[in-house]
Amino acid sequence: MSLLSNIRAEVAASIAVKQALLEDETLLTQAEALARQCVEALRAGSKIIFAGNGGSFADAQHLSAEFVSRFKFDRAPLASLTLGTNNSAISAIGNDYGYDQVFHVSWKLSPRKATCSSASVPAATARIFLLP
Repeated sequence: MSLLSNIRAEVAASIAVKQALLEDETLLTQAEALARQCVEALRAGSKIIFAGNGGSFADAQHLSAEFVSRFKFDRAPLASLTLGTNNSAISAIGNDYGYDQVFHVSWKLSPRKATCSSASVPAATARIFLLP
């Protein structure tokens, strides 16, 4: 397969995922509910907290940056942070408690008014959703 064919295949796969999303009423309804919950949380003075693993960690940081900075138009910053952005803390927590505890310890230090969070992590680390 040529490089151009690979590029076409990747673009077509991306379009197919987006088309499937548009046809999935359940997922769209869940996305709408999450968006409403985040708006309510921000209006109540809470922060949006993101987390991720690997490439999703980079996505989480990007999303948080879009909240804090402008996105599509000038506006006031929206309170947001990403768990796990302190490299020294990641290393220390991982060494002292285990790398499975990095988000847990970071979460314990986050503001208690955080009522809306988003994580993109493998099922093995999905316990982030169970944190108090």
